[in-house]
Amino acid sequence: MSSSTIALIVAGAVIAIALIVEAVLLISPQLKEKRRNKRQPVLSRDCRIVSKRLLVQSVVQKGGHYTGYYITFEFPDGNREEFRVQDNVYGLLSEGDLGCLHSQGTWLRQFERATKNGPVYVQ
Repeated sequence: MSSSTIALIVAGAVIAIALIVEAVLLISPQLKEKRRNKRQPVLSRDCRIVSKRLLVQSVVQKGGHYTGYYITFEFPDGNREEFRVQDNVYGLLSEGDLGCLHSQGTWLRQFERATKNGPVYVQ
């Protein structure tokens, strides 16, 4: 084998290892959060939606953007918690909505909006 062939093989191996390391670093925090959330109890608490916000970030490597959707809930004791939600859930809820939040760790499992005709379930 020539030295240029060996150099190409080594370069390819280095690139492959770098991609694997990057993938592990991206996935690892998500797996840790998932494990941590699965160990938490599901809490059901009365609350009110006090805030909604978007977080738009550029993704330079991919030439696009990421939009995160967040909703802040306030509980009767005055404490507040913010949850990251899917875009369809974000669109169905409004500031001022009252209801019961079902959460598990950092996951919003379900929100039962209180209405005159009974609860409306959003998950």
